Amino acid sequence: MDKSYSLRKSKKIFFQVYHGVRRKKDKIPATEKQRIYDLLTELQTEILAKNKEQSSLLAKQAERISSPFFKKNFFSQSLEFVFALAFAICVAFLVRQVWFEFYEIPTGSMRPTFK
Repeated sequence: MDKSYSLRKSKKIFFQVYHGVRRKKDKIPATEKQRIYDLLTELQTEILAKNKEQSSLLAKQAERISSPFFKKNFFSQSLEFVFALAFAICVAFLVRQVWFEFYEIPTGSMRPTFK
């Protein structure tokens, strides 16, 4: 038996599915889009009524129905990985240049001058 979602998680799924459908509205067939919107309307009503069990069932159904439309292709995943890697390298470079600078002190007699 599946674990039921909390109202907070159901609400989070509601927003994820809603924004996902709005983003990909051109790629989703009209009948499926209407079906998802109807399901989201029911889910919103149950969340506002604080009906945990019914909202959990509707949230799981919304996830199941909308998941085929939100899968990323290989190019999107690769592009996302490249951007994340570039961002990490930039942050590491900036931290290294701004906060830390390595100094080589050739002899022990120069240490007090450096400090």
